[in-house]
Amino acid sequence: MTKITEILGQRIRSYRKSSGLSQERLAELADLHPTYIGQLERGEKNASVETLARISQALHVPMTQLLEKLDEYNVDETVANDVNAIPVKAESIALEAYEMISMESVENQKKLLKLLTYALMLKN
Repeated sequence: MTKITEILGQRIRSYRKSSGLSQERLAELADLHPTYIGQLERGEKNASVETLARISQALHVPMTQLLEKLDEYNVDETVANDVNAIPVKAESIALEAYEMISMESVENQKKLLKLLTYALMLKN
């Protein structure tokens, strides 16, 4: 799948976990199959607009928030699959970092923020 599908899946997982929902419960609330929720979260399936609307409603998250800035990711398959690839736009570097950090626990996010703050202080 494309980088966009993976990022969207990560966002769904992140919002689901922060809401304290299991995949089964989210599936129930969105009237979807739990296996399908797992496939979406792993980026294995593309969601329809209707499916995204059901998931966003079940998560109490605006659909626009799930889709926010996805168009800024480089979706070229060869680049998306290369972990050493440099994103085309500088803004996508910050988005990639945000997505990676947002998947971590709050405790790990705090640690990463401290690390980043310290690294930036060293630069000066």
